[in-house]
Amino acid sequence: MGFDGLIETGLQYWLGTDKSFDFTVYTTSAKTVIRDVTGYTTSFKVKRSVDDPDIDALISASGTVSGTFNAVPTTNTQKVTVTLVDTDTDTEITPGIAHWELKRTDAGAEALLAYGTIDLRRAVHIA
Repeated sequence: MGFDGLIETGLQYWLGTDKSFDFTVYTTSAKTVIRDVTGYTTSFKVKRSVDDPDIDALISASGTVSGTFNAVPTTNTQKVTVTLVDTDTDTEITPGIAHWELKRTDAGAEALLAYGTIDLRRAVHIA
């Protein structure tokens, strides 16, 4: 089976903090060609188990496309940014390992863009 464009990445996030995750979407496993994501609507979800229904997601956020596309990685500035603010995760989310996914959600063109595990950590300052 050929490369499906997905890059698996391990993330780390301190619950109750502000954090932006920037994703560059590639078309090759060697990360030599960028995929143009202009106009994409994206969704970022974190679940304890990949089998959990979407309604039980620990974190749900939309991604924003910014920058200028260039197929050459060294000159590309385009990225999908997912921003989490402290109030997104200051609820009773238990720290630990969970699963995340960045998905294109445009009707008729839905596709996974990136995925992996995320280490959810609890900061000392909770409030």
